[in-house]
Amino acid sequence: MKNKNLLDAFKNSKNGLHELFTEKAAKREAWLVLLSIITVYLYPNFYSILLFVISILLLSFEAINTSIEKLCDHITPTVNNEIKKIKDLAAGAILLLVMLYLIIFLLVIGKYLHLEA
Repeated sequence: MKNKNLLDAFKNSKNGLHELFTEKAAKREAWLVLLSIITVYLYPNFYSILLFVISILLLSFEAINTSIEKLCDHITPTVNNEIKKIKDLAAGAILLLVMLYLIIFLLVIGKYLHLEA
């Protein structure tokens, strides 16, 4: 019985990832994951690994953001100021991670282009 639950959980997770990648934002962020993998390969150091971790977090937060948006749309498909605030908060979390990603990316590239301070 335990294995069946584990298998069901895996199938549900796979379905969730499939749903996630129907979103344009998730596809863009998947490119950032790929870019960070290439960066780790070309410039293996702490910051490039951190960049990879941040890119995975970014994609994970996008899944949460998408879930929140779909849930809000299900609750009320009409325009609602409180729902807008909820969606904006979730989108703000994504923006913060994108900014962090860019800062770390610039640190990695700057180090190898000898632009560090």
